[in-house]
Amino acid sequence: MAHYIEATEQFPENLICIEQVQTTGHFDRRLHFPEKALKLCMQIFDETNVKRLADLLPDCDCLGFASCAWYKFTKKETTKENAIRTACAACSIAPKDVTAFGDDVPDIGMLKLCGTGIAIGNALDSVRKAADLIIGSNDEDGIAEYLLRTFL
Repeated sequence: MAHYIEATEQFPENLICIEQVQTTGHFDRRLHFPEKALKLCMQIFDETNVKRLADLLPDCDCLGFASCAWYKFTKKETTKENAIRTACAACSIAPKDVTAFGDDVPDIGMLKLCGTGIAIGNALDSVRKAADLIIGSNDEDGIAEYLLRTFL
């Protein structure tokens, strides 16, 4: 099971644990989060704090979400591309035989890796450019429509 924790500048008690994650890989048990963290999602309004946190987590990539002050920190090797490669190896299939859907910057590498990279209608322009195909938005049930049309 993948675990992540969300913290905001309004809840500094969650930020206190960041240094502990760096040194031990685990969150403080007082927060009832003893599992190793795979992803940190944080709302940070001050760019100085983003830089400070990125410096505290040198083994992590920091990606900002396009439409808000949320940032995702993940171990550099923890990517959607690596997950797809691992799943493909376990199932004896090639990434070119995989269809992936995406809408934000962290999805671009995955869309380029897979044989069919599909941007949903509400995707960012950079994601649309990386995709092989653009389908309907979330509100239009774009993925469901594509799956029904393509596979059923």
